Amino acid sequence: MNEYITKIINLFKNNKTSAIAVIAMIGLLLITANYIFKKPSQDTTESVFDETEYIESLERRVSNMVSDIKGAGSSSVVINIISTTESVYVKENKKSSDSSSDTNKTETEDSVLTMKDSSGNEYALVTKQILPQIGGVTVVCDGGDDPSVKAAVIDAVCTVLNIGANKVCVIAKAN
Repeated sequence: MNEYITKIINLFKNNKTSAIAVIAMIGLLLITANYIFKKPSQDTTESVFDETEYIESLERRVSNMVSDIKGAGSSSVVINIISTTESVYVKENKKSSDSSSDTNKTETEDSVLTMKDSSGNEYALVTKQILPQIGGVTVVCDGGDDPSVKAAVIDAVCTVLNIGANKVCVIAKAN
């Protein structure tokens, strides 16, 4: 075994170009082996957007904010949505032209661009997701019968959710 190592070392000393080529090949072999034996990661698959979780999170955050408004007291919030999440996909345009005889025809075909992950699963590439559109918000709070508290709550909700005051209803809690 020692004589093989000595021969390899002598080969590298005499021919540096061969040594660099062998080292590069070993590096490529290791990188290839890493891709072959690596477990597929979950990062390559399209993430699933949970609308229910998103709306519930918004309701909790708005409720906590309203409860912090002076005079509002404890609160509960319900948010109504009028649209669902919309995904916008990367599209590929294919144009073909036909210039036979006297007419020139150009046809355009749009198709969604897809990718395959290391497991062979195919998925569409998403450029952006449009969040659900808010249709209305109902806030029930202890101070909902006080006009100044009601105005403060409406202003805060409109600002944080970027909606008009006509979409916010503030009601006093029952005793």
